[in-house]
Amino acid sequence: MKGLGTKFVLLLLFCAQAHAYLYDVKVLRKWQPSCNRYHYWVGCCDFHDKMHKQNSVQRKKIEEWLPGYNPDHLLVLVEDLSSTNDVGRLGCGSYFINSRLGILAGLGNYCKTNRIPVQNVEYRYCRVVALGPVINNIQADPHSLPSAKKMTLAELAREIEGVYNDLLLGSTSTEFKNMLIAKTATLHKGVDKLKGASNTYITIADYLRSNTTAWNRLEIVKNMLTFDGILLGFKLVDATLKAEHKEKIIAFAGGTHINEAYELLQKIGGYEPIIDSKSANAADPVAKAINTGSVPLNKKPEPISLELLEHYIKN
Repeated sequence: MKGLGTKFVLLLLFCAQAHAYLYDVKVLRKWQPSCNRYHYWVGCCDFHDKMHKQNSVQRKKIEEWLPGYNPDHLLVLVEDLSSTNDVGRLGCGSYFINSRLGILAGLGNYCKTNRIPVQNVEYRYCRVVALGPVINNIQADPHSLPSAKKMTLAELAREIEGVYNDLLLGSTSTEFKNMLIAKTATLHKGVDKLKGASNTYITIADYLRSNTTAWNRLEIVKNMLTFDGILLGFKLVDATLKAEHKEKIIAFAGGTHINEAYELLQKIGGYEPIIDSKSANAADPVAKAINTGSVPLNKKPEPISLELLEHYIKN
């Protein structure tokens, strides 16, 4: 493509975050004696629905409200594949992701452009680059997809292990470290499976051709995309615990990750719950379906009014 050099723009229409809306807001607080005030954490649960009209409506309101808050007192956390992450990474190799629709897509860059303190906890660039096109072309020969033919299992394993090791070595407390170890046993089994392949330098296309068929490929690829999702919850917690001097932290991420962080902050961070806007009907089947990327039509949550979020951003 002209003007892009060696970069390839992947306009992915897969479930990672192409289109989305907020269906729940959760609020925690913690007393900060040194500041003589409460520190608030506001978790905004994102749901992926590529057709919902609330995508643009909610994003527009968020962009109107965020610049009005004192940047010295605010930190935005986001799961955003289309923006540079917290260690300066964007994309994988010669590929990057350019999604412009939904709550999450490009929100990190928007905040930076508007001088809003932001930390992007996303890290799964190689995975999405390699497997997103497979999701979109599930019946196709994986070798017909350039990124799947280029990315290797080793790159996927390194991506996950790097984040885990950073969290472990940068632990803010023994409680955090112990909880991280306890909650990631299944994750390590998944990484070991990737590393245990006959040759970790085989490409994603080679692996999928040898280990899947057109009929079971979707479930296997979805598992490869999500089995380490708990790390995003821990990244949200880690960023929060290291920024408790901020008056408010507003986190925008998939509902599963927000729910994980919400529970972890109470268990290891000393936070107390204030509000769960969907506590009356937050059904477990929805959360479970979100985690696998497959949600029955009758289980999709309704978009929420953003009055609660507006209150915490504006006041």
